[in-house]
Amino acid sequence: MKPKIRLATAYDIDAVFEIEKLCFDKLEQFDKNFFYLFLMRRNFEIFFVATIEDKVKENRLVGFIIAYLNKIGNYEIATINVHPDFRNQKIGFQLMAELEKAIKVIFQELVNSKKIDENSQNIIIELTVHDKNEAAIALYDKLEYKKIEIISNYYQKGKNGIRMIKSLNLM
Repeated sequence: MKPKIRLATAYDIDAVFEIEKLCFDKLEQFDKNFFYLFLMRRNFEIFFVATIEDKVKENRLVGFIIAYLNKIGNYEIATINVHPDFRNQKIGFQLMAELEKAIKVIFQELVNSKKIDENSQNIIIELTVHDKNEAAIALYDKLEYKKIEIISNYYQKGKNGIRMIKSLNLM
């Protein structure tokens, strides 16, 4: 079953937070306020959720992605999570694909409004992934993200992050 990808709303935060708790150790989780912050700051932030129709609940929230325009002008993926019961169904792939489409639309609007140079042809998307998260690393490899550095103790002592980037063609 193919998920529906849409913008997150305040009504989604409880379900988003439940998925966050399932996906990360307590010390690595974002708190609920983090998610509300991205709902309130609708400049160039992107907060999508994935929902499906299933026997448990109509429009069940099964995944989400949050990205923002960082200080150096790159998009940074703050987090992407898929409920453990719904992994390996291409939901993460679809969230990433929708994110890339949204980034292209935003940048076209910025070019049209003369806020960035019309000759801008690429934008960098950045992310950091746990070095032991093989499934996520495989997804990012498939999506042509390149490993650029290992960040020691990024998540907590002994838990390293891998910094990855992709140059997204805006044309």
